[in-house]
Amino acid sequence: MFARLDQKQDEILGEPAWKKQPQAEPVCFDVMIPKWAKHYGKGKKSRQDMETKCGVFIEWLRGKHPTRQDHNNMAKVTFEDWPRLARGDA
Repeated sequence: MFARLDQKQDEILGEPAWKKQPQAEPVCFDVMIPKWAKHYGKGKKSRQDMETKCGVFIEWLRGKHPTRQDHNNMAKVTFEDWPRLARGDA
């Protein structure tokens, strides 16, 4: 009932500002990993390990969302993408 009321209110008054999502700038894994390594003083092995882990995550995303083309964009990863991966359901 409340969902219908919210929907009708949005139709009449327009979508509220808090519901509008700003378009995020793309953030690519391959750009962020060197920044992460430099910020935390990580060596070559740590950077390679992170690149491998991110590559596995990107492949998992491709399997879960095959129609989405920007799997390397960290800004497009949603909260719903993480719980299954963290539980090991991937």
